Amino acid sequence: AGLTRQSAFGPVPSKSTGSALIAYRRPFQPQAGKQPVSLVIGGLGVNRGLTQDAIKSLPADVTLSFAAHTIGLQEWIDVARADGHEVLIEIPMESAGFDPSEPGADRALRITVPPAENGRRLDWMMSRAQGYAGLINFNGDVFLTRTDIAAAYMDRVSKTGLGFMTDGDFETPTLPSLAKSIFPIIEL
Repeated sequence: AGLTRQSAFGPVPSKSTGSALIAYRRPFQPQAGKQPVSLVIGGLGVNRGLTQDAIKSLPADVTLSFAAHTIGLQEWIDVARADGHEVLIEIPMESAGFDPSEPGADRALRITVPPAENGRRLDWMMSRAQGYAGLINFNGDVFLTRTDIAAAYMDRVSKTGLGFMTDGDFETPTLPSLAKSIFPIIEL
């Protein structure tokens, strides 16, 4: 309760009274003298068998990332969380090899789309389920490397109470400083 606002598509995360990142993250206790490592398995929800195998066979400490356009997304998230996994939603973003026929491309965040439309697309993707701790990019080497475009996206995400991470597949030299200027520092 209190972690959402109503959008045109249904409830979406909002930090008005709390943080979805804090509410839905997997508890973690750092061990003295050891560096933590995060392991995220992405692309889930697209192939039913592989998704079931990942949820059931991977340790609960592994974060699972689901494609935003996945059919039955809420059910997958419920099953993954019941198994102890932290969950992320993959947000499709424009890349150099952008394929408009790829599943989810019609909702992808694009540099040629006005910020308000990208915001609507993001709301649609976030409204598809509840119980996830954050967002992660799917592609996005064009979208996230344009500081002017990424700033509007990061500002919108900062109002959700969700975490955001990149998959590290490409260099985003200005994104870390942009994120620090927009997101509050949360001690996990």
